[in-house]
Parts: sequence; structure tokens; C-alpha cells
Amino acid sequence: MGAAGAKEALSVVPKSSPRSVFRYTVPAKCTDGVITSFGVTEVTLDEELAAGERRKIQTNDDARALENAKSCIVEINGKPVSLADGSVDIAIKQMTSKTRQLLVSAYVKHNMPSDAEAKDFFDSLKESVTQT
Repeated sequence: MGAAGAKEALSVVPKSSPRSVFRYTVPAKCTDGVITSFGVTEVTLDEELAAGERRKIQTNDDARALENAKSCIVEINGKPVSLADGSVDIAIKQMTSKTRQLLVSAYVKHNMPSDAEAKDFFDSLKESVTQT
């Protein structure tokens, strides 16, 4: 597909569409009572790219994983949060380490293929030989 075809294909994609919010209650043993629930979404390409830019300044894998997870969190305790206004960063700092790990796990669940999905993908491989 050439540049014109790609541009035409993208022109039918809506600029913004409603997204599902997946809401979780944090188990009592994983919270100190400050953050008791959160909602996450599947991330958009722009959000993923922005997380990638933020990850560049991180020095360890845990911090990088948390940057990805910060891109998908949209609610804390039933109230909206945003990276733009700093409320996500404030919430992350108030989370216990177990709650942060649950957030990262929620990011993975909703934004990464499951083992079965990855297996189906790789099982679909068809190889062909072409002459160059």
C-alpha cells in the first residue's frame, strides 16, 4: 500500500472513539486504604508512543513497566485521573508496591496478547519463497 492508500485507509478511522474502562477493586491485603480501586483502558498508539518517550529516561525495567501502566489508568477510586494534569503521578505515589504491581498486571492483561493469542498468531505462519 502506497502513501496515498495508507492516507485513504486512515481517513476512515475515527479521530476518537469511546473506550471500555476495566474497573478493578484492590484486595484489602494489597492496599493501605488510600487507593482502593482503579480503572484502566487499552492504550492508543499515541499513548503508547508517549510512554515510550517517558521510558527513555528510566533506568530499570520496573520503572519502564510502570510508565506503560500509567498510560492506561483513567480512574482512581471512581474518579477520573489524567497524565496531563499530574493526577496519575500523584495516585501512583500513593499506591502501595502491591497495588502498583496490580496496575502493571492490569496493563498487561488489556494491552498485551495472552499466551493463547500469541500461539494462535505464530501458528498462523505461512512461509513462501519469492524470486527477487
